[in-house]
Amino acid sequence: MPECACAWNEALTRRVGESLSRDPFACLEAPSPQACRDQHAIMTRLARENVWAFVARLEAVPEPSRNVLLNDLSRYAAESGAASDVAVRLRATGDPVAQRMAAHFEEAR
Repeated sequence: MPECACAWNEALTRRVGESLSRDPFACLEAPSPQACRDQHAIMTRLARENVWAFVARLEAVPEPSRNVLLNDLSRYAAESGAASDVAVRLRATGDPVAQRMAAHFEEAR
């Protein structure tokens, strides 16, 4: 069983690494809406698995675009049932930036 968990963690790490190396807005220009859904799923999983990496990734996005991305992510998280969990994890950090992000996910619920 631990071997399965390791393989899953390696796969998640690889997908997150691939996601973080891409422009988070590139999906908006993709011909299929699935591209953004895939990106949002990866980012939502990142928020649940490594909240600090999630915060750092969003902080790297320039301010006007960050709010667009945060609104899209919180909407996706609400649709997938993850918004409450993401908000709780962000609030648990005690970080002021994460607290503001948590509000987006709480409003989307």
